Amino acid sequence: MSPKLLTLALLLAAANVSAEPWTYSGTLSDGDKPANGRYDLRVTLLDASRSNPIGSPITFYSVDVRDGAFTVDVDFGSDLSNAPPMRLKTEVSKNNAPFVALGEPTRFDPKVALAGVCWDTQGNAGTNPATNFIGTTDTQPLVLRVKNAQVLRLSPATLSPNFLAGDPGNIINTTKSGQVIAGGGTQMTTCGVADRNCRNATSNDYATVSGGVSNISSGFSSFIGGGNENDSTASSSVVGGGFRNSASGAYSTLGGGFTNFAAGDYSVVTGGGANWAFGEYSAADGGYTNTASGLMSVASGGKYNCAGGDFSWVGGQNGTVRNGNAVSAGTCPYAGNSGDSDGDNGTFLWAGSGASQFSSTGPNQFLILAHGGVAINTATKPNFIPIDAELTITSNFARPDTNVEIFMYPRASTYGYLMGVQGTQQSNDTFFITQTDGNSFTNALMIDGNGNTFVKGGVVSNLSDVRLKKNIGPIARPLDQLLALQGHVYEYIDPAKAMNEPGQRMGFVAQEVQTVLPNWVKPTGSEGYLAVTPIGFEALTVEAMRDLKAEGDVRMEALEKENASLRARLEALEAKVKP
Repeated sequence: MSPKLLTLALLLAAANVSAEPWTYSGTLSDGDKPANGRYDLRVTLLDASRSNPIGSPITFYSVDVRDGAFTVDVDFGSDLSNAPPMRLKTEVSKNNAPFVALGEPTRFDPKVALAGVCWDTQGNAGTNPATNFIGTTDTQPLVLRVKNAQVLRLSPATLSPNFLAGDPGNIINTTKSGQVIAGGGTQMTTCGVADRNCRNATSNDYATVSGGVSNISSGFSSFIGGGNENDSTASSSVVGGGFRNSASGAYSTLGGGFTNFAAGDYSVVTGGGANWAFGEYSAADGGYTNTASGLMSVASGGKYNCAGGDFSWVGGQNGTVRNGNAVSAGTCPYAGNSGDSDGDNGTFLWAGSGASQFSSTGPNQFLILAHGGVAINTATKPNFIPIDAELTITSNFARPDTNVEIFMYPRASTYGYLMGVQGTQQSNDTFFITQTDGNSFTNALMIDGNGNTFVKGGVVSNLSDVRLKKNIGPIARPLDQLLALQGHVYEYIDPAKAMNEPGQRMGFVAQEVQTVLPNWVKPTGSEGYLAVTPIGFEALTVEAMRDLKAEGDVRMEALEKENASLRARLEALEAKVKP
């Protein structure tokens, strides 16, 4: 007989790991063929050195071996679940013959053999995740404790399991699925009813609280990242953190801060404090006590601002775009409503840092309160619009003949100027600049649709104070210069390009004037067309007339002398011919 043990396997058959039997399965060959019949088997546990037995040998008599396979239950009589790796010596005998060792003692690791029942605190090897796992196979939850208090609870649910971690006082709704409380919460004795006993809670499918204390995620697929006393109550709503924030609009988002409310569907509050986003798709971008109550409105930071009109924007301090009388999500507390359903819709309002309220008065306005001045495309002239001045641009589309006007007032006065275009829907629009005291209006300058210019009093004045001038001197040869100019009649090739009407006109040719008075001629536009601006024409004319008078005076004096001489001669002749 030359039996050889080809395969050894030790499997734990009992649930108790102490002194229960193990199942020892293997195959035995007799010569080159699988063994059949009854054999005696003896197994002995040795220490790692293979020399010292651990306990007495265990002998199994008349073990039935069929086609080389056998199975026996082995009870070593002690708990080996935490034992180090050992060696297993196996011997075989047949028909009362002496026992023969089957090769060298093989490695026997009780921890590996027990892998299907318990997990070693120092790790396991040779496990199969399909069959070796920590968990339950029935409908009971899996609970992990620390200091005999629950810190993690994994519960089965209808759709997907619930995950509950953190303080044992945290609560999930066991009738819902896919809920997560990742941590946080506390059972401090100082927590009371007002702060929800400092527990985190979820109450709807797929609701999540990542941490913090006293947070409630009750909306479907809602989320709270952390913080304290936050609520996420609507479907797919999100609170990132902070203190006492609430996302109650469907798909709303609240980033953080304190005491903020994202109440409109799809609304956003990024942070800050005491901010409200009431309107659908509205946004309050931080700051303090700002409200976005209009549809798709934005209150962009600052303080005490309210975007009440649909599609409106407000920023700065104490700015209000009035809400409408049919806005259900919220109202602006600092100004009355607009009297219609959508508020001062489409209005942009920048309130600066003013201490008093700055409010819209109608829809589609662009309002700026900027006592420091307004500059466009430059920061070097911030007082381009003077400090403490008001600039108002108005246009009333209700009537086709209403003016488009720009009002400019010193802030402390009702006196100022109005610049506008009259009759905006007609072909003969008139541009005007008007003086006003707040009640009456007097035109100071007007240009009609035909290009005629009218000035109050008919005078265009230039500053001429001697204190403003230097290098004062006479005009050389004024009459010669004036007479050197040549007047013409002509027509424009392209009257529109020349900004004139068709037909014959009277005037100068710029190139001819340039040879006489070059300072009267200037290039204009990108094409460099020459324009004639008769600078000092009055002075040149006066001095030319003065030269003309001087010449006339000289000639008159000579004629008078000649006339006196002729008269004397005539008188002498008359005396001679008297009878």
